[in-house]
Amino acid sequence: KRGAGNRLLRFAINKAKNGGKKFFRLDTSTDPNESAARRLYEKYGFKLIGRGPHPDASIEKLYYELKL
Repeated sequence: KRGAGNRLLRFAINKAKNGGKKFFRLDTSTDPNESAARRLYEKYGFKLIGRGPHPDASIEKLYYELKL
């Protein structure tokens, strides 16, 4: 709640952009404990591009991408 996630994500996005990357990809899951992270990614423009199995069969893996 102090903005560390925002700062870290901005830093990582800028690092990727400055490195000439065209996309920034990450994954998370449908775990309710990761809902704040998913909202943050979507706030920054990340789009859900896929879903897949997770080692914990009760949740799914989510794949996000941001075009830089």
